[in-house]
Amino acid sequence: MVLHPSFKDKYLKLAKWPKEWIDEAISLTQEMFDLWYKPEKSNTATKPPATGPPKASATGVLAGLGAAAIARSAEVISDPIDIWLSGGLVLEDGAPVNALKWWIEQKDGVNTHHGLLQMDLDVMCCPATTVDVEQTFNFGRDYVSSRRHSLDPKLVSRGMALSFFSKNNKIKPLALHEYMNRKKDVAKTMAKSKGKSVVTVE
Repeated sequence: MVLHPSFKDKYLKLAKWPKEWIDEAISLTQEMFDLWYKPEKSNTATKPPATGPPKASATGVLAGLGAAAIARSAEVISDPIDIWLSGGLVLEDGAPVNALKWWIEQKDGVNTHHGLLQMDLDVMCCPATTVDVEQTFNFGRDYVSSRRHSLDPKLVSRGMALSFFSKNNKIKPLALHEYMNRKKDVAKTMAKSKGKSVVTVE
């Protein structure tokens, strides 16, 4: 949720999460970034101090502006997570965007968001739970018995898809029966055109 461009931590606040929960969510995000994705610091050469005659000390308003500029520069946000959370929400016609699609577009635009890009893509591509993956494998094992392990991969995937749609009532009644009848009729027609007789088993 923290990495979703349309939600970030704002959603957690609107959902009235306890403050400690929100802090924990941000802390876990920060910890994951620091441990696995934080770019190594580059050794950039420091700028040598300027030489020349000393400037006259500013007074009054100018001195106040200088102090404010120094204070503001000290407050500049440098942590990628803080930068991300301080930015605005991304919406499309007032509705949340597709987070994974949005991050892929950022990658295409070469915007790494200070190193957050890869972590966000990895998180968004993860299944919600391992249960979904395990159920898929278990379903495949039940569908293909040990005696039929030599089936073509396409037949297995098509059969699993057909079974899934059937179990979830996504196939109209008698649709498969009608399809098979049409297939038989086509086979008969083709056989007749070749002068062959076809024996069908009902």
